[in-house]
Amino acid sequence: LTGELVTDATTASRSLLLDLDRLRWDEELLELFGLGAETLPRVVRNDEVVGSTTAFGAPMPVGGLIVDQQASLVAERCLEPGAAKCTFGTGAFVLAATGGTAVRSRLGLTSSAAWSVAGENAYCLDGQVYTAGSAVRWMVSAGLLDSPEELDTASGEDTAGAVFVPGLAGLAAPWWTAGPSGALVGLGLATERRHLVRAVVEGVVCQVTALVRAMVHETAVPLQRLRVDGGLTRSRVLMQAQADLLQIPVDCYPSPHATALGVAAMARLASEPGLSLPEAVHEWTPAATYAPQWSADRAASTLAAWESAVEAVVDREDSTR
Repeated sequence: LTGELVTDATTASRSLLLDLDRLRWDEELLELFGLGAETLPRVVRNDEVVGSTTAFGAPMPVGGLIVDQQASLVAERCLEPGAAKCTFGTGAFVLAATGGTAVRSRLGLTSSAAWSVAGENAYCLDGQVYTAGSAVRWMVSAGLLDSPEELDTASGEDTAGAVFVPGLAGLAAPWWTAGPSGALVGLGLATERRHLVRAVVEGVVCQVTALVRAMVHETAVPLQRLRVDGGLTRSRVLMQAQADLLQIPVDCYPSPHATALGVAAMARLASEPGLSLPEAVHEWTPAATYAPQWSADRAASTLAAWESAVEAVVDREDSTR
């Protein structure tokens, strides 16, 4: 790559030194942190050609820079407020489009640039679950599963009252606990392995549900369906539980390469000036759609029990500091 040092708007927006509304370095903050004299990369639009490369032979333009989670947000066509996606990997990453306004969250969510194209900035709310796929690996190491592929067959229909708090690597928004704070509560003599596996599944999707509900509260825009990608979307049990807890349909993205396809859409914008973002992103049909099967009362009761368990964990963490 030839040319000056650059960073794209979505990557730069993760920095505390960026003016989020104008998507450029904040001079006051740079001075405050003693970085005023530093040479910082130029913040560029996501549809900007930033240099060229000969890595593939003849010189080729390089453009379409975008960070990973925002790239999948683009690929899944979450382009307008009221659209959100969750990537289920080692952790779970929920992003909701908020349009041209950077929402200042009161619930501990992160507001960042979704993209900057054609001279217009768009934003998203970002929430994380630190433990998702890693919770499945933990179950394997703890002897609850023989392999990750066993998740669906080993899971029971219910938890028999067991509740799992997926804080094995801490809890992110809106609690922000740094240390391990995982917990299994509500165990009894009737608790079996299948109940514990189901509790872990529900614990992960309960935290995703809590993040989505917080985002809806912050934006006042209802979510009609959740779009999902990542390895855990292969679990029918987990995806059905997600639809049941959210009480909306869950659409599974048909490709494991959402991030790469989002980058490709941005690169297309960089190479075809005048093309709109919706035109650059391929239409897609869900590989599977999960509709809610639980009643609203059962979903609310399950979420309330989980929230009580989280509060107890967080209170315990606070009391030991």
